[in-house]
Amino acid sequence: MRALVVQRDHVTEPGSVGARLRERGDDLTVITVVSEHRHHAPDVTFDFPDADGWDLIVSLTSVSRCSAPASARRR
Repeated sequence: MRALVVQRDHVTEPGSVGARLRERGDDLTVITVVSEHRHHAPDVTFDFPDADGWDLIVSLTSVSRCSAPASARRR
């Protein structure tokens, strides 16, 4: 299976999701939206790849940086 992991920045890693995909023998490609040199100024333009050709797309971010309700951020 071809899996694309989109990580927000260089600090975000595929972690246990990536490890499990690798254990299964999946073809894992990881792309980073905000490069390390733009970490403190993450207002970047990013061209996301076309979804065609991927069996799985995983988007990684932190709860504090997404639009989750306040109740979810406290967990």
